[in-house]
Amino acid sequence: MSLSQQAPILELNRDILWEIFGRSDSLNEIRRLSHVCWKWREILLESSTLWARNVDLDALDQKSDCWRNLVLERTGKAMLCVTGRGLVLSSKTPLFDFVADVLDKHWTRIRVLKIDMNLVDSDHERIRQAFDRPAANLQIFSYVSGTLGRAVLPQNLMPNFQLCTDTRRPSWSYMSLLFSRSISPLQHQHFS
Repeated sequence: MSLSQQAPILELNRDILWEIFGRSDSLNEIRRLSHVCWKWREILLESSTLWARNVDLDALDQKSDCWRNLVLERTGKAMLCVTGRGLVLSSKTPLFDFVADVLDKHWTRIRVLKIDMNLVDSDHERIRQAFDRPAANLQIFSYVSGTLGRAVLPQNLMPNFQLCTDTRRPSWSYMSLLFSRSISPLQHQHFS
């Protein structure tokens, strides 16, 4: 009995497999799927959109740059969805350089940016500079920082946002749905 007779899923055509893979919302899941068989790997490696939708900084927080660079390469020119939860970044960590480079070199490709991070002894300016530029494709922006406050989000980025006093930590909340022209496609925003 051949392998294809034992596993009917291996008989599915590329379109159906791509539809199944398109439901993946985890970088680690995509990585595991790409190691199942040559057919799945080929489909996944050709799907820059799938990789671009899953630029998960938590999964990319490794000592070596190899996996981070490979994932970024696999995104091709597709719009990026960059996420990260509870990151503690220091200028001494490789992930800090990766985050700063993605924000610097790929800012115009970022469609979704959802990050929660604390910068410890880091070069805040490298992160802040990305926010000073127009973000024509940015649709969802969620930024939480326990240490940066105004140092990263200058008032001119979101002129319609006001700093709210909170005894727990600084936060920005929106006062209207009017945005500066530099980020007009923005559909959702969250700051704290």
